[in-house]
Amino acid sequence: MLNNQLLIHIGYPKTASTWLQQEIFKDEKMGFFSPWRGHWSDSIAVDQFITVNSFSFSPENAYAAFENGLKEGKKKHLCTVLSQEMLSCNFMDQSGYWGKEVAQRLYQVFPKAKILIVIREQKSMIFSAYGHYIRKGGRHSIEQLISTKNIKSGLYPLLRLYCLEYHYLINYYYNLFGENQVLVLPFELLKKDKNLYLQKICQFVGIENQSFDNIPSKETNVNYKAATLAIHRKINNFILFQDKRLISSSNSWRWIMIWKILRLLDNTLPEELQNKAKSQIKDFIQEYTENMFVESNQKTSELININLRDFGYDLMDK
Repeated sequence: MLNNQLLIHIGYPKTASTWLQQEIFKDEKMGFFSPWRGHWSDSIAVDQFITVNSFSFSPENAYAAFENGLKEGKKKHLCTVLSQEMLSCNFMDQSGYWGKEVAQRLYQVFPKAKILIVIREQKSMIFSAYGHYIRKGGRHSIEQLISTKNIKSGLYPLLRLYCLEYHYLINYYYNLFGENQVLVLPFELLKKDKNLYLQKICQFVGIENQSFDNIPSKETNVNYKAATLAIHRKINNFILFQDKRLISSSNSWRWIMIWKILRLLDNTLPEELQNKAKSQIKDFIQEYTENMFVESNQKTSELININLRDFGYDLMDK
């Protein structure tokens, strides 16, 4: 199998995956090649590794779906990239906690691939995920989204916070592919030093002497501010969906108009109001998750040999 020079970027969601896909991985001048780019991310990865029937999954059939793209990448002497952030998980889907199973399938198909994992400080991740959830039609409060309080046995919140204990997934990929085949970077490094962040990715796959100064740092999929999200949530609770799934921008003209109005509100509501609503959400997240991720972050920091304390993660006291 043509596994050489294949980079698989598995997420996590809400870690600037769209920016990587649009600005880096599809740029052949950078040394990358993305033969499977669809309308959103590499959707072929969802078909082959996530939604596939577990009982009939075939590594040979899955490989065949990627073979032409791999051959083309080899012919171009470029690093072929499969990038789909939901390969790690999808916490906007109540059944989206498939990280272990997907890792096994990826290894069965591409045992020599290199793996890129991008993590994000958990409180920041939850706040960003909540904004995304509301923008996609979500109706729950932040408490309902993450809290297990007053939940009956057998039920669970939409965002199960154990998926943000990153050391489990990282260690599992280390054991499958080998530690030297897996690169883990904090999303916060991109915010702090874009050039160093990209340099580490390029060096990981053997791409050298690249300049990153002209690459735009434009944010994508930016959420509304907190008070606007509160209004959006109220709208979500009064609008009937065609089904119970979250929405996308292509659903109807009605949602497109609503989003335009909300964007106008986002730019006109007083900052004092926005900041107050933001503080209420962040205060709950801080209180609810206090010390929840300390042990995991400590293990993650040691696994990836990066002091995550420098990037705002909660770690054990020295």
